[in-house]
Amino acid sequence: MQKDKQMDIIADYYMALGKYSPNEKYSESNVRVYTSPDSDCWLVLERKGENAIQARMTDETGKIISWDNYEVMNVAVKQIEAIRVSVSGRSEILFTPAELRVIERYGDLDRNTTRGKLDILLERFKDDGTKKSAQAVIDKLGRISDKSYADLYSVRQRKMENEKEFSMENRFKVAREKAEKHNAEVKNLVVERRKGKGIVL
Repeated sequence: MQKDKQMDIIADYYMALGKYSPNEKYSESNVRVYTSPDSDCWLVLERKGENAIQARMTDETGKIISWDNYEVMNVAVKQIEAIRVSVSGRSEILFTPAELRVIERYGDLDRNTTRGKLDILLERFKDDGTKKSAQAVIDKLGRISDKSYADLYSVRQRKMENEKEFSMENRFKVAREKAEKHNAEVKNLVVERRKGKGIVL
């Protein structure tokens, strides 16, 4: 059940990119295939190990254009890399977790706007690691298509939204459990006091 939940969480990141629905014909025990009635593009989620899931997307011709690798532990999902095919189609561009965080924090849906923004911020970054990652993002975004970047950005944004929702749900759950425990303790205390005074309930 837990493994199904992990696949569900990751699949949700990509649903905004197309009207994907599970395709039972091509799915297997460790591979989930999603297809869209609007295009011939596929989304494939494959379990690569106990704690690893890879999400691949194809274009209309069936060529794989992106690979996203995730590390999963219970319902915690961490993206460890994103790979996109270059505009020329002859190379694969790898984005590291640090570079993905730069896109998450400073990115925009438009690829050129993101490059321009990072170019302006480059000299303002005090941390050398962030500066190095930002420069790498600028260079790499120059080698992938607008659509490829927009898909990458949208998936990252949806992942962030899910994590916020999950975090809030957890906070509400903990607060509710504390309140219920407190109310039960108060109720027990009242009952004990009444018994002590000889009041029959």
